Amino acid sequence: MNKVLRFNKSMFVYALCIIPFVWLEYVELTIPSISAMFDVVKIILMFALAIFMLKKQKISKMIFVMGLYFLVMIGITYMRHYNIKGVINTGVSTLFFCLLTDFFMKKNTDNTLTAFSLVFQLLIYINFFTMIMFPNGIYATSVHPVNWFLGYKNAHILYVLPSLFFITLNYFRKGKKINLYYLFYIFISGLSILMGGSSTGIIGYFLFILGSMLIWLKKDKLITVKKALCVNAIAFFGIIVFQVQNTFTLILQSIMHKNLNFTGRTNIWATTIELIKKNFLMGYGVQPSSIRVLIYKNINAVNSHNEFLEILYHGGIILGSIFFYIIFMVCKKLNTYKEHVVAKLGTVLLFTYFVMMLMESYRYSLFMYLFVILYNMDLIISDKGDNTHA
Repeated sequence: MNKVLRFNKSMFVYALCIIPFVWLEYVELTIPSISAMFDVVKIILMFALAIFMLKKQKISKMIFVMGLYFLVMIGITYMRHYNIKGVINTGVSTLFFCLLTDFFMKKNTDNTLTAFSLVFQLLIYINFFTMIMFPNGIYATSVHPVNWFLGYKNAHILYVLPSLFFITLNYFRKGKKINLYYLFYIFISGLSILMGGSSTGIIGYFLFILGSMLIWLKKDKLITVKKALCVNAIAFFGIIVFQVQNTFTLILQSIMHKNLNFTGRTNIWATTIELIKKNFLMGYGVQPSSIRVLIYKNINAVNSHNEFLEILYHGGIILGSIFFYIIFMVCKKLNTYKEHVVAKLGTVLLFTYFVMMLMESYRYSLFMYLFVILYNMDLIISDKGDNTHA
C-alpha cells in the first residue's frame, strides 16, 4: 500500500512540474497571475536542475546538442541585430523542459510517461469543454479572432497528438487491450480536431490513428524509420521545393474550380526558399513578426508555414545541420528497436509530426521534449520488459 502511495505522489509531483512548461496561450494572455506563477515555478525548477547537473557533471548527448542548437540560434539572431530577449526565453525554457523530461525519464520512466499522459488528457478535456460551451471562442488575438483554451485551431493537434501517443503507449507497454475509455478518448480528441477544422490537424490525427491501428492489428511491416524519412523527403522536395502540384493546378481550376496553393502557402514557401538561397550559410536570425509580414505581404504570414524552411531561414545550413542531427539521433534510436511495438508507435508519431511540419511551423516547446522521450526509447522498453511481435 505504501509503495502505491509513493508512486502516486511521485507521479503527481512530476505532473505539477510538467504543467508550467507546457505553453498555454490562453493562460499567458488572459490570466497573467497564473502565467507569472508558472514562470516562478519554471525558474525554481531550472535553478534546481542547473545545480544538480553541475554537481553530477553529466548531461545526455541529446540535451547537449539541443543546447548547441539554441545557442547558435541566439548567436545568429544577435549578429543580425534583432532582439534576442524572446529568443533566449524560448531557448532556455525549451531546453530546460527537455532537460526536466530527460531527468524524469531516467529517474522513473513509468511515472514520467503516466504524468505526461494525465496532463495532456486534462488539457484536451478542458479545451473540448470550451469548444462545446463557447463555439465562437473564449478570446481573440490580433491575428486569430477565434481561440479556445488551447489557442487557435491549428495549435490543437500539438496537444492532441502527444496525448494520443502517451495513452496508446501506456496500453502497449502494459499489454492492455483496447477498452471503452480508450475508444471514448479517441472519439473526444478527434471530435475536438474536427470541430476546430484545421486541415493539418485533421490529417495529423487520422495519420496517427491509422498507424496505431496497424500496430494493434500487427499489420505494421510498412512502419519503419527509413520509409518514414523517405516519404517525408519526397513530399518536402516534391511539394515544397519543386511544387509539382502546380502541374495539376490548371486541370483542377478548369474542371473542379479548385487550386493547390495550400491556402496561399506555395507563395510563402517560394519566397522563403529564394531568401534562404541568398543567405544559405547563416540565415537571417529570428526576426520580429512585423518584418515577416512585410516580406510575405500577408498580414497573417508571420512564418514560412514549414518547420524545415523556418529553421533554414533562421540559421541557414549551420542551424539546419544541428536540427537534422537531432533527428538523426532520434531515428537511430528508433531503428535500434525497430521490431518493438513501442518503437513503431514512436516512428508513427515522428512521421506524423514531419508531415504536419510540411504545412506548419511550431513552437519548440510543443514538440522538442518528444524528441527527448523518443531518444530514451531504451528506457521505455526495458522498464516493462519485452513486447515485440512474434
